[in-house]
Amino acid sequence: IASLLKIGTVIFPWGAGVFSAFGMLTAPLRFDIVRTLPVELGSLDDSRVASNFTDIERELVDLLGEAGLKRDQISFHRSVDVRYVGQGVEVEIDVPESKMNRSHIQEAFLGAYVKRYGWTLDGARIEVVNWRSSARGPVPAIELSVDGHGDHGSARKGTRPVYVSEEAGFVDCEVFDRYKVKRDDEIVGPALV
Repeated sequence: IASLLKIGTVIFPWGAGVFSAFGMLTAPLRFDIVRTLPVELGSLDDSRVASNFTDIERELVDLLGEAGLKRDQISFHRSVDVRYVGQGVEVEIDVPESKMNRSHIQEAFLGAYVKRYGWTLDGARIEVVNWRSSARGPVPAIELSVDGHGDHGSARKGTRPVYVSEEAGFVDCEVFDRYKVKRDDEIVGPALV
């Protein structure tokens, strides 16, 4: 395949066949809750902004607590979905802990709306539709070796016939154990790893 694509060097990273599963298993624990609580921005006070997030985050802390995390290991990302009253599409606005207030939501919405659509509706009523919080734990400390599993002898396992092309037919190719190939080893092809 490399020859057909005119690729001179092929790199086989250690563990390449498991990186997707490995990433899933080592990703930080995370839970998301979205609560639909429509409210016009004009009738919203800052204490309600805070209490809406506090209620959601209490649930998130409980969920991550069941998974073994303590409160001080959890970080949050907050956002709201905002729109003009009557519209069918919302704009997601980040709400940092230091800006959990109505004026931030309004200013951020108007700025994001102008950026997305190029204009705003002066004097139109604005509403918050969804309240969203994501809670995540720390990134696990993982140590990996890029040199495989230590020296267990030669990476060369033997040879086997491989169909290369109509012209060449089957050619005996060397076969290598990918987990015994060391960093900076060079394998001259055609070969199977």
